[in-house]
Amino acid sequence: DSRTILDQGGAEKLLGAGDMLYLSGDMGKPVRLQSAFISESEVKKVVDFIAKHNEPELPIDIGGSSGSGGESSGSMVSGGFSEDDNEVDDSMVEEARRVVIESGKASTSFLQRKLSLGYSRAARIMDILESKGVVGPQNGSKPREIFQKPTEVASQNNDGV
Repeated sequence: DSRTILDQGGAEKLLGAGDMLYLSGDMGKPVRLQSAFISESEVKKVVDFIAKHNEPELPIDIGGSSGSGGESSGSMVSGGFSEDDNEVDDSMVEEARRVVIESGKASTSFLQRKLSLGYSRAARIMDILESKGVVGPQNGSKPREIFQKPTEVASQNNDGV
């Protein structure tokens, strides 16, 4: 029923496969279009043919195979991150640990705001903090539990300096 989707009639006049109505935001009423109908099995055959007769072009070495496929200066480690990224993250993880414990708030969006990080990096750091036992696991929309206390941060900073 086109009234459900388009908020107006018209779909009942369509002839079948390949016959359609198009309605964009700036149009007052839908326009009738006709095109060739391609079934799902035909699409699968075309994709299989293309895959069989063409080699994929991958910009990076994602399989870890030997060869000179990678363009990165740091060698690739599991997870698709380079060793260079891990060195940078060590200081960032420590800073994130301090911020989380001192503020009593632990979320990816909080790390994004406080440390000016993108989502992927903030989420990766939050995963690292969870694996190190600093914060608890994600529990839906509830805040993560923080296992370390601010006094532990102060004592670790005094011991390490």
